[in-house]
Formats: sequence, C-alpha cells, structure tokens
Amino acid sequence: MGKKVVYRLPRKTFDGDKEIHLNDLEEFLVNENQSLKYKVGELKKEDIKLGRLKKDKDEFSIIEPSSIDLIKRYRRGAQIMTLKDAAPIIAKTGINKESLVIDAGTGSGSLASILANIVGEVHTVDINQDHVKVAKKNVEKTNLKNIVFVEKNILEPANFEKEKYDLFTLDISTPWNALDTANKVLKKGGYLVVYSPSITQIQKTVNELPKYLQYLETIEVIERAWKVGEKVLRPETKDHGHTGFLCFVRKL
Repeated sequence: MGKKVVYRLPRKTFDGDKEIHLNDLEEFLVNENQSLKYKVGELKKEDIKLGRLKKDKDEFSIIEPSSIDLIKRYRRGAQIMTLKDAAPIIAKTGINKESLVIDAGTGSGSLASILANIVGEVHTVDINQDHVKVAKKNVEKTNLKNIVFVEKNILEPANFEKEKYDLFTLDISTPWNALDTANKVLKKGGYLVVYSPSITQIQKTVNELPKYLQYLETIEVIERAWKVGEKVLRPETKDHGHTGFLCFVRKL
C-alpha cells in the first residue's frame, strides 16, 4: 500500500499591520487510497496526489515519504532511539556504504533502520520474540533490504564470527555482559557504542572493558528546538531532554 506525506502549509492573515498565524505547519503520513481528515476539513483520497493542492483556504504539499519519514512513525514495542541520539553514532564512527554493523538489541528496529540508510548491511540481534515481531513489521513499511534479523543470544560469543563488524551498537540492560562478544566480533579499529539510560550502567561497562577495547568518551545529547518567525524568536516550550547516554569505545 503506497503512502504519501501531506503537509498542510502555514496560513496567515493580517489584522491591520499585525500578522496573525492561523495554523502552524502540519505533517501527516497517509495511505494513498484513504482520505485525510484534519482539524478544519478533509482531503478526499482522489485529491492526494504528488504536488501542490489548494482546498478552500488551505494549501497542501504532497510528497513521497523518505525512509526517515517512515522510521519516525514506527510502532514502539520497546523504547525507540531518537534521531538526536542516532546522529552522533554515524558522525563519530565514520560508517559508510562499505560498513557492516551488528545492532543488539533490536527493540523496535529504529536504530537498525537509521543505520541501514548509511551502511552496507545491518545484522540486528534480539531473542525477545515480541520485539522482533514488532521490528519486522516496522521494517516492512520501508524499502530497506539490507537489515538481517538474527535471533541469537548476544551474551554468548560463540554465536558470532570473529572480527567481522565495523560497528557494534549495544542497547541492552546489562551491556557489560556483552563485552566479550564485542571484543570478538569487532574488526581492529572498529567501534562499540553503548546506549544506556543510566550513567551507572555506563560506568559499570567502562570499568569492565576487556583488553583491546579502549574507552573513548561518553556523551549526552540535549536538543532544544526554537520558534522562529517574523516577530517571534524563542525556544519551543517542549524540548528533547535526557533520553540516554552514548559511550564510545574502539577496538585497538
């Protein structure tokens, strides 16, 4: 079933010299064979075609969704990694279209999907059947063909090949228990990135790093959006504060 991203564009009017915004930019993901109901009206399914559309006093832009448009709307079986936390992983590890990544645990499949836009292939590992089921359904909504689901225990190094991966992303409750696996599967020069909500989890992981895994840094990404207009310039009332810590380790 094809999908489209529909933007209801901002509309404004004037009260004398004062500019009044009647609505902010609104974004919808819709099936192309279904109608779209919004606050003050409805777009019929036959109206939802690529390009621009005017209906009553509103104007719409209709585009094909990118993979990120779809990933942002993944169903959440487990906590989902935000874009603000995924971005430093890409920037700081230098992964590219030649890279092979192992991602544990799968969760809702968001990080695996984000990385799959960048790298050659992602092997995402989880033994939680409920998580895997949700993640597979989420990935089916995208056109990503380079995600491989691996239902093995990440805590058992014998399940995985030696020095195979360029990046190991680790999002489990006891990451220190998977360090032997990371040490085995990473190539020399490869990166381990641990994502944890608690700094004590990071501390325990760093303190238990085995030989050849070298601690680099731990960061926390705080994002604050701004309201910008002709007469408005201020932070948004809602921001993305703490979500988790990212610990970067390299195999040397």
